[in-house]
Amino acid sequence: MKKIITLLLVCFAFAAQSQDTLKILQYNLLNYGNYTTYCTTDNNNHETKDPWIRTIIDYELPDIFTVNELSSYEFYHTRILNNVLNTNGRTFYRKANIANIAASYLVNMLFYNSNKLELKSYEVVQSTTRDIDLFTLYYKSPALTQGDTIFIHCLVAHLKAGNTGADATTRAAMTANMVSYLQSNKEPGNNLFMGDLNTYTSEELCYQHVTDITAADFRFFDPIAKPGDWNN
Repeated sequence: MKKIITLLLVCFAFAAQSQDTLKILQYNLLNYGNYTTYCTTDNNNHETKDPWIRTIIDYELPDIFTVNELSSYEFYHTRILNNVLNTNGRTFYRKANIANIAASYLVNMLFYNSNKLELKSYEVVQSTTRDIDLFTLYYKSPALTQGDTIFIHCLVAHLKAGNTGADATTRAAMTANMVSYLQSNKEPGNNLFMGDLNTYTSEELCYQHVTDITAADFRFFDPIAKPGDWNN
């Protein structure tokens, strides 16, 4: 699997009052189930990857597991659910659905721990190059029967790769579209922006769009606060 810097940006409106915790894991699966001239059945076989991913899941047991570079075919989504997540006695993981409005051969996906969470809704917030998917989950609080819960909004992106000016412009357009959609259609809340953002420096417009103060209630914060030049 590809070694790559993955960014997680958070925009939390409030801290959960519950004593429970949620573990969140994001991974780029590098053409899982999608075969090319450079990712072949010999050097990138999905059956070989399964036990590697399962080792990570066994160790981390994430409550939310989001991925990039997954084949657009549903077969592979279900395979990860059944052959990786719901193994070794686990039966509680569920998966979301994918619209793939951009018609990409690679898509994102969200899996979640159904003992703690339920998927409320799914939508695409932008579809330039690849979809940025918005998954809204709610926490299965003990007070849920009284209508009290916490919503978590997971925005999963795989921004355009490449270090050319055109690539950076596409990344900037994707994040600008996302922030504009949130500002026009959503209320502030507990938002996570995660994925393979392919961003070389915090000076890039794609990074600035989501972390700039002008985004107001949809300004995201880097939880490790490490802006800079990350390439190489």
